Amino acid sequence: MIEIINNIYYIEPSKEAIFDSAKYIIDTMSDDGLIIIDPGLYLNYFTKLRENSLDSKKINHCLITHAHLDHYGACYKLLEMNNDIKFYVHNADVNNFEEIVDEELSKNFYPGYKYSPVKVSVKVYDNQLLKFGDLEIKCLHTPGHSPGATAYYVEIEGYRILFAGDIGGSALEHSGGNIDDYNKSMCKLIEIEPDILCEGHEGPIRPNEKAEEFIRNCIEFNDLFHKAIEESPSDIQIWYKLAKNVYEMKDYSFALDICNHLLDLNPGNKKGIQLRNLIKKQNPPEVDFIKVILKRRDEYVKTKHK
Repeated sequence: MIEIINNIYYIEPSKEAIFDSAKYIIDTMSDDGLIIIDPGLYLNYFTKLRENSLDSKKINHCLITHAHLDHYGACYKLLEMNNDIKFYVHNADVNNFEEIVDEELSKNFYPGYKYSPVKVSVKVYDNQLLKFGDLEIKCLHTPGHSPGATAYYVEIEGYRILFAGDIGGSALEHSGGNIDDYNKSMCKLIEIEPDILCEGHEGPIRPNEKAEEFIRNCIEFNDLFHKAIEESPSDIQIWYKLAKNVYEMKDYSFALDICNHLLDLNPGNKKGIQLRNLIKKQNPPEVDFIKVILKRRDEYVKTKHK
């Protein structure tokens, strides 16, 4: 657990899961108690709160950046601890947040995970201002990764701080994303010029130059990912560029998965073989997500054209 600046804390994703989100805690220093932004899948970080003299029972507000399980899975556990806790979700993501999780999706990406849905307390909208003690947090609707994706912006001690959720998350149509919306949302976030970008998996990124570079790299990733999955799934060059992009962003497991798929399509591809050898030097754990994503895309396309 890291204190980013006074009274704002970052908790890294849990190592218990392949996917888990970063967690952020804001101490409002008021009767509003603590705010948590995306509680993730597990609450095993509560011991770290105590070590920093924070009382988990004073988490009175839970802001959700978007309705994907790795970001909100622990909400029902928070509710068990505090019946009065309020959950804030953009209206466009409310249904996904309140429904039982897709079992097939959960099996592939969150094996063995059990979740109980909770009800949204406050439906947020673009440019809405939330007040907690002396803090004022602005909600920014940033669709693309999900229909209701929302970033939360606050100025504290002269710092522009942006809790932005999954900047690097996919914007694929079959999973509820939209590449055009995503690109517009990312440009909107760049214009804010945040001093500290609190990303949904990478943790805090600062200063602004690094935050902007990260966002632009993610725009490039999503452009390539969209082309590879939804436009040109047999284009070897696009798959190679995608694998190289993900490798340069140091997501070695996913880069290896993409490279393996590339070499399934074109076993003798020399660039792909060289890149895979480079990736393997990092000893990443092997994942098999591309096949799952392509299968879900195919199922979506069949349903769409019925």
